[in-house]
Amino acid sequence: MGQDILKNLIQATGISEELISPELKLLTERAGIPEQDLTIEDLRLILAEYVQEVLLSAKEQFDSQNCPETKEAALLPLDA
Repeated sequence: MGQDILKNLIQATGISEELISPELKLLTERAGIPEQDLTIEDLRLILAEYVQEVLLSAKEQFDSQNCPETKEAALLPLDA
């Protein structure tokens, strides 16, 4: 079941399997869930944590650049 869930996710992303499979394998291993036992709920929790990590990392990188012009531009509405 879990391997089918991962295959569907990989296909849905449109990202090369060679790029995304190792990342998903790492995430499931880190969560301590064998791929064959993975459920949709497990995947949701794993990906939610992953997104938080990515966003926190991006924020830290953004903050470390300490560029006021960039920060101000990031706060503008998209249609500005």
